[in-house]
Amino acid sequence: MPKKRKAVAPQPDLTAALKAVCQWLASLQVPFAIVGGVAAAAYGRARATKDVDATADLAGRDLEAALKLAKQFGIERRPEHAETFRRGSRVLLLQHAPTSTNIDVALALFAIEMKFLGRARQVHIDDWSFPIATPEDILVMKLFAWRPQDVRDIENILAVQKRLNLKQVREDIKGLAEIMEDPAIAARLDSVLKPMDES
Repeated sequence: MPKKRKAVAPQPDLTAALKAVCQWLASLQVPFAIVGGVAAAAYGRARATKDVDATADLAGRDLEAALKLAKQFGIERRPEHAETFRRGSRVLLLQHAPTSTNIDVALALFAIEMKFLGRARQVHIDDWSFPIATPEDILVMKLFAWRPQDVRDIENILAVQKRLNLKQVREDIKGLAEIMEDPAIAARLDSVLKPMDES
């Protein structure tokens, strides 16, 4: 049985958008998980985030039909969606119209992304729940993205979560480094852990 976890509800507009995207993806009956800032805050330290990020396996689905259904949940395409998608992006750029909250849904493609979805756990907020990627998998995503906010999120998750499976994180980030043909990616975890160990 998947592990369950309670979370503190984010600000009202973000909660409304989060609920809408989860209800939409659940109605499609596809594997999905919440990632990004919402997940990082759930596992690390509370921080402001203005959008909702998700990963979903929509392979074999009619994307136009799925996006048409999204409108029933108040979710519409952002103006820049068509151009970025035409250029080969695997991210649906959406917006929860009632709250003007941006929603990015990454289309899972690689085997490691399918692992993330398969390992997702349920998080409960009040009387509803949604799947969220594990803290280990959020670390891998953040290590891959490696922006300043990602590094802060990594440090916060490592500081708060004391029973992380770092062996799994190392294996997954090494696999990503091989896929991207960038060995520097594999060294990022130790670059964060070393100063923390010395402090």
